[in-house]
Amino acid sequence: MTGRLDNIRRKGPEIRRAAACLLFCALFMLFCAFASYARDWENPGFETGHISTMYTIRDGMPYSEVNTTAQTEDGFMYFGGYGGLVQYDGKSFHKFSEVTSVVSLYADPDGSLWIGTNDMGFAHMTPQAEFTYYGKEAGLRTLSVRSIMPDGKGNLYFATTSGLFYMKNYKEEGDTLIPLDDSRLNDKYIYSLIADRKGTIYGVTEDGSVFSIKDFKVDQYRIPAETGAAVTCVCPDNTNSGKVYLGTEGEYLLYGTFGGAPESYTRIETPDLSSANMLKLIDGKLWICANSGIGYMDGDD
Repeated sequence: MTGRLDNIRRKGPEIRRAAACLLFCALFMLFCAFASYARDWENPGFETGHISTMYTIRDGMPYSEVNTTAQTEDGFMYFGGYGGLVQYDGKSFHKFSEVTSVVSLYADPDGSLWIGTNDMGFAHMTPQAEFTYYGKEAGLRTLSVRSIMPDGKGNLYFATTSGLFYMKNYKEEGDTLIPLDDSRLNDKYIYSLIADRKGTIYGVTEDGSVFSIKDFKVDQYRIPAETGAAVTCVCPDNTNSGKVYLGTEGEYLLYGTFGGAPESYTRIETPDLSSANMLKLIDGKLWICANSGIGYMDGDD
């Protein structure tokens, strides 16, 4: 019984994040569907000109839960879920049997797709749907790959439940997988990665720590006591070099220079949005996906 409870506790954060992702999708569709009621016809803005479409099993989707999405250069949409990988061409859905339990995707500019799974390591799919698999024989310590992120310099990073790995200049030097050896990260469950325009990689760990990577080394590593909160996600502010938004478990975000003292961060309240799971800047708006819903902050905060 104790082992079962421990297993549930270990999977708890993953289940909550999957639920938040589903809530994000559902609320976003609901927001779009009812946007017309909030339109300001004198000052049309974001709320105008959007149509939402919900796809479920009744529309041909093989399953009704999605963990991650990506669009390749040829225009195909890909959806990853615990049921596997699905391709959508605008009319119909095709499920690939080659991979299951998909939790992360990265669409490479060369048209290929990198696929992170919960229990199969990761795979690389060419535009011709040829798969190459990477597991423990490739050097992974675990088969759960939670995030795949390029740094914009030709290198590709892989966040796992047991450390961080990368492929250096993989298009020219090959696909050798290299562990980023740092005692603070080697055994850590890394939830997510994101890169800024200068190629700095930011990541978040299961215990709320946040770190940055430069030149294949940990540049900064901050535990919750050093940021003032347990960090749940990061979003670089590419208009202000070195500045980041940090999601927290509370109903607020932190904004400031990464690595600064807790008191140097500006606290941004997010009423009714707690435990942010994703932050993304789109057209001057900071979108916030949280356990309790979705919202955005405009240029006037």
